[in-house]
Amino acid sequence: ASKTLVSYILNESMGWTLVSTTASAEVARFFPSVLRTLFLSLVFSLIASLAVSWLFSMVLTRGVDEIAKTMKRVETGDFEVRIDSKRQDEIGRLSKLFDGMMDKVTELIDTTYKQQLLTQQAEFQTLQAQINPHFLYNTLDMINWRLLKSGEEEISRSVVGLGMILQYSMSAQAIVSLDQEIQNARDYLELRKANHDPEFQYSIKIAESEKVRLPKLTLQPIVENAIVHGFGRRRTGNELIVSCLPKGDADYCIEISDNGIGIDSSIVGALLSSPEECAKDDSVRKPRIGLRNVNERLLHLFGPGYGLILQSEFGKGTTIAIRVPKHGDSAKGSRPNP
Repeated sequence: ASKTLVSYILNESMGWTLVSTTASAEVARFFPSVLRTLFLSLVFSLIASLAVSWLFSMVLTRGVDEIAKTMKRVETGDFEVRIDSKRQDEIGRLSKLFDGMMDKVTELIDTTYKQQLLTQQAEFQTLQAQINPHFLYNTLDMINWRLLKSGEEEISRSVVGLGMILQYSMSAQAIVSLDQEIQNARDYLELRKANHDPEFQYSIKIAESEKVRLPKLTLQPIVENAIVHGFGRRRTGNELIVSCLPKGDADYCIEISDNGIGIDSSIVGALLSSPEECAKDDSVRKPRIGLRNVNERLLHLFGPGYGLILQSEFGKGTTIAIRVPKHGDSAKGSRPNP
């Protein structure tokens, strides 16, 4: 006799009992189909899981490979390379941290390397050649004593001043005190006055300068620019005023003013521009090189908010303000423009 599966359910509200019967052979007939469906589902799920795992692994590995390749480029000296990832996962966050680190490394390299390079350029423009200091000083000293012996005291003072300027220019210091810069500027001004070409008068006012520090050869190019380009061919009536005073609690301001011919308004804005823009305009190239060099060295040393501020009115004169921290050990930072 064939086996039969019996199932029932009791309906208490109506007092009925519902009974269902199914032959076992009928159930057995569908069992292989159910097993086959379960097996195929298991195989499909396994294949899908492997595919998803492989894709995830590829995405993850591609991000890691990109970081590794970028690091190898940095190892070869390419500090401008960046990952610039758009991903929002852990690899994306790691890429952003790497880019931030490279930005800081590049800034540090620019600050130290460019500062040294600009200082060397300023020294080179002043000297134009490396001369044996001992030979030069001994020669100037010999000339000085011969001049004193001949009663040429005014020329002797010029020779001494020239020796002081050359000694200061060739010193190993890159950052000096304001008092040292003022003394070097004073030596230069006295040497120019002795030449009487042109005739000019100057005054220097300085206060609370003990802790002020500057890149070497900051003031001399500016006073030279005032005499050569500011006074121009005017032989008399020329005045130069140097004023060094604190500005608030944290900053210090050095103003160099002349009553020269001034600068045309079309040129003022370009005097402190970039080297690329400088090459485009021959009319302001020569006077701009010294000012731009000084401004860039101040920016690299002290940061945005410091440097040169130029004001000029054609026919009346020019004032160049140098804004620096009041304390030489101040960290590189930003100050608002005045």
